[in-house]
Amino acid sequence: MEFITNGEVVEFLGEYFEADEPVARPPVEAAADGGFTVDGAQIVVPVEILGVSSDPDSFVSFNLTTSVTVQWVMLIILGILFFILGRNLKVKPETKRQAAAEMLVDFFNGMVSDAMGSKYIKYAPYIAIIFCFSMFNSLAGLLGMRSPTADISVVGTWGLITAFLVLRNKFKTGGFWGPLKSLLEPVAPMFPINLIGEITNPLTQSFRHFGNILAGTIIMGIIYWAMGFFAIFLPAVLSMYFDIFGAVVQAYIFSTLTMVYVLMADRSPDAQ
Repeated sequence: MEFITNGEVVEFLGEYFEADEPVARPPVEAAADGGFTVDGAQIVVPVEILGVSSDPDSFVSFNLTTSVTVQWVMLIILGILFFILGRNLKVKPETKRQAAAEMLVDFFNGMVSDAMGSKYIKYAPYIAIIFCFSMFNSLAGLLGMRSPTADISVVGTWGLITAFLVLRNKFKTGGFWGPLKSLLEPVAPMFPINLIGEITNPLTQSFRHFGNILAGTIIMGIIYWAMGFFAIFLPAVLSMYFDIFGAVVQAYIFSTLTMVYVLMADRSPDAQ
């Protein structure tokens, strides 16, 4: 049994940086004789930047992959869904469609209000977007597509957005020196530990999401591979957890951590 993760980060990262020459990417077909292989995002369109091709074996690649294209598909699906829910709204709901739309709005407004307070209710649209986008991308496997959230470059980008929101809130509520003051609390010698915490927060948030979705993908793949022709009832039951329940939970956790980190960055007097 052989596992090949996205960019071979898990298995080949150390070897990649220690070798004098780039380590060749193991072919997916290496396990085609009966083994089980989990590959990373496939390249859809090779991309050249200033005439230079992006090496698919490199740690950083700019090629258009399935992780990007599947996200486009999910954006289109969400766009159509929200367009349908948001059109022809009335002051007093007259249709089940509008009632469903208002339930969604109330849910995310309440989610943000309970976690962050009414002061941060303006974050509700972003939390709603990241929740729905994360959930739909994690459910892409049910449509026969590779889940983009099993790609660390996707959820890692979301983690960077959270880090930016945290930094923005520190500047907004604490002034120009707000971020620095937060690193020196409660005493100056805590600076190294606080700095590590600021760096690891978005990392752990991203890797938690990535690891859980990737693990679910691998487990379901192993079950389908091991059961072969008899993979009918049991995989369908387990998919309810690994695909559906896991997607909802990870979307909720990621959204909640985003709210918590932004709220903790509030340096205003009334938040102390």
